[in-house]
Amino acid sequence: MKVRKIGLDWQSVMLVVYGVMFFGVFFWLFPYTGGSSKGFDNEAMNIMDNIFRVTVNEETVMSTLPAQVKAEAGEKIILETVLREQKKNDIFMAFYDRHTAIKVYLNDQLYEGTDEPVELPFKMTPGSYWHCVRLPEDYDGMRLRIERIPFLDSYSNALPTIYIGTKSAFLYMVIKQGIISLSIGFYFIIFGLLLMITGLFSQVASMRRRMFRLGLFILTLSIWILLDSRVTQLFTGNIYLAFYIVYGAFFAIPITGLAYLLTYPSIERNPLMRALFPISVLTYIVVHILQITNTFYFLEMFSVVHVEIALIIIGVQVCCLNYLRDKKRDKEEGMLYKVLGIIEFSAVVDILQYYLNPNRTVEKFLSRFGILFFMIALAGNMIKEVGRAKAKDEQIRLMNKMAYTDGMTGLLNRYAFDCEIDKIRTKEEDDEILILYMDMNNLKQINDQYGHARGDEAIRQVGYLLKAHFGNDNLCYRLGGDEFCVVSHWKEDNKVEQAIEGFLEGIEEFNREREYSFSVAYDYERAKGANVEECFKMADHKMYENKVKMKEVNSR
Repeated sequence: MKVRKIGLDWQSVMLVVYGVMFFGVFFWLFPYTGGSSKGFDNEAMNIMDNIFRVTVNEETVMSTLPAQVKAEAGEKIILETVLREQKKNDIFMAFYDRHTAIKVYLNDQLYEGTDEPVELPFKMTPGSYWHCVRLPEDYDGMRLRIERIPFLDSYSNALPTIYIGTKSAFLYMVIKQGIISLSIGFYFIIFGLLLMITGLFSQVASMRRRMFRLGLFILTLSIWILLDSRVTQLFTGNIYLAFYIVYGAFFAIPITGLAYLLTYPSIERNPLMRALFPISVLTYIVVHILQITNTFYFLEMFSVVHVEIALIIIGVQVCCLNYLRDKKRDKEEGMLYKVLGIIEFSAVVDILQYYLNPNRTVEKFLSRFGILFFMIALAGNMIKEVGRAKAKDEQIRLMNKMAYTDGMTGLLNRYAFDCEIDKIRTKEEDDEILILYMDMNNLKQINDQYGHARGDEAIRQVGYLLKAHFGNDNLCYRLGGDEFCVVSHWKEDNKVEQAIEGFLEGIEEFNREREYSFSVAYDYERAKGANVEECFKMADHKMYENKVKMKEVNSR
């Protein structure tokens, strides 16, 4: 048994030395900050640690924020405290609240919120967003009063964290908290759009539908991730519109996900998965009708999507079991099931947390991680699939070309000629065509006297000259042996004669440079659609007569 020695070449050794040196110096310098940080977080956004008087249904408790209270949807929760100055420039206050109507007062003067009802085509929850108040410079000693009315029981108990600092510090905090969602969202929105566009214009027919649907699914997920984070107000102040887009994307996840999954044969064969797609579309329509008619809020119908996701997971598991039993299973679909396993696990965990946590404040970290992994893995797999499909299509194209092309001359072959004649004969338009039939003279003598290599050279020269003088506008064929044909739509005989003259001059020039010579007998006829075969026979017959005459002349 031979033992193979494991060694490193000099380039690998140099890379190892570089890595050791770089990381050694990195960890050496890591503890040294140079006295103070030079980052953009040099202004802090601090949590307000005031004691608040919290009143719900005339019951009052004293507490710092954040906190939990017992309240129901529609009940007014009042938070009161006396402000004390933190730092001289800390005059910006902000807090994030979920689906709650908010009013903020300073010394009984309304600073945030409005007494006027918002006019909408239908009722909607106010969404989750940052409430921002610019405090007066002399806010020390002012009475802060916050009135909040939650729209749903699930968001009524959690009192928000209140921050105070500068506006620049607040913006930096929001961006820093949402940088992952921003990065993932923007990157995959662009990637999803590119996949959809590529799918629409892809020349790889087998991948066109799958690429477009994967792009649409990724786009839907990315919009949901981006807007269902605390960075929405960086892009728009129209919270109602932003959250309608969030809800629209969330309820469309089962639809776009199923549309993509059904492009795989092992999933498309499953009756449950096929049935779930129209059900998801119908559910999407019903959910919108219930919201528009003020029957339910979108938020109250999230369970519908969770049920759809659960059914999809069950269907995928059934498909996976059937796939594993299939001895002729596709390896590409195996990759799909592996990736789906991760996103299914993360989705199940986050859905369970959603229902186990009564305040609905759990961030969807696992599902977002699963979605990120899903998009990266499937996007990479899709690129590989496109490459394989493109190579397969190219192979099919080459095989088709070989089936229709004469290998020696590069002209179309007899099979291609027969197909073209059938097409012309069955064509509805009765266009006139011209058939030029040609036959080489002396090819047998060249083969016998000079060898088949010289005969092949002569055949290739005829093919070259036909393409040179007829090929741009017409179809040129080698029918077999020394027989050639041109199918043309040229209307003018003089144009045909000029091309033939140039072709014959090319043969004469070729003959002058060789120890052998050959000539070409030809004739052409015109015909319309149904008479094309008769036209071909007539051109063949006249060409044969010319061939006989040429031999008689040469024999004298």
